[in-house]
Amino acid sequence: MPRYLRKETVRLLEASANMLSLAIVGLGIPRRFSVKEAASTYVAEIGLIGASAELAMAACIVQVNGPDAMKLRSGSFKSASEI
Repeated sequence: MPRYLRKETVRLLEASANMLSLAIVGLGIPRRFSVKEAASTYVAEIGLIGASAELAMAACIVQVNGPDAMKLRSGSFKSASEI
């Protein structure tokens, strides 16, 4: 069977799925302490979900345009807003 996805794309999609799984596990764990600011209750999980979405977007770009499409001219990687 032919391989349809690039190796880099598979790596990024697997990392995205792993981060999403970590976020779901984190949401299911009971809180051991109360927070002073209610808005900071789920910040770690929301950060993992955001990073997972960024990796999924990067996987799409890498699949279509190749791994070099994720790099800026300076050599650093693009952020989600630049994707």
